Amino acid sequence: EYMVLQGAMQTLKIHKPLIFLATHGHEVHAQCLHFLRDIGYNIKSLDDRLVENTDELFAQFPST
Repeated sequence: EYMVLQGAMQTLKIHKPLIFLATHGHEVHAQCLHFLRDIGYNIKSLDDRLVENTDELFAQFPST
C-alpha cells in the first residue's frame, strides 16, 4: 500500500482524490499515515477506532 501511494504522489498532490485505504500490517499502516499526512491529507477511520488502531482509512485533502 505504501509503495503504491509513493508511486502516485504527483497524482495525489495535483488531483487530490478521496482515498479509501485498507492497510495490512502495523509498519505499512504507520508509513501510509505518515505519507498521507506529509502531503496534506486529513485521515479518518471508517469505523469508530483511532486511525492508528484501525486498518480501514478515509483520506481527504482539506477544502481550500
